[in-house]
Amino acid sequence: MKILVTAILLFSLSAAAGEVTKFKPRPAVVDQSGSSYVGILLSEEDFREILQEKINTNAKVAECKVDKEVCKHVQGSYKAYIAQLEAKLTENNSWMDRHRGTIGLLSGLVIGVGTSVALVKAVYTGQ
Repeated sequence: MKILVTAILLFSLSAAAGEVTKFKPRPAVVDQSGSSYVGILLSEEDFREILQEKINTNAKVAECKVDKEVCKHVQGSYKAYIAQLEAKLTENNSWMDRHRGTIGLLSGLVIGVGTSVALVKAVYTGQ
């Protein structure tokens, strides 16, 4: 029974699907009840190609819109992060915070030289 149904469907589909006629697009004028319509007569294949190109173009436009929204979101988050950092900088903008490295370097050098001199003096006290 399944084979019979499959065979009937195959034959009916092949009979319904006729050969596609291909021809070059050409201008056409149709007169209908006193009105004339001017257009371009396309083959089915040309119409499918134009339709597929339109679908692809719409997809590219939608993708660009999504990318633009993502870029705007990322830009907004970066701007918020920069604003946070600037607020933190103005919050911690004391003299000590600005000169901490220099003071640490100089105090380290003074303590190091003083310790070295004290050790040398302690070892060589008799000379």
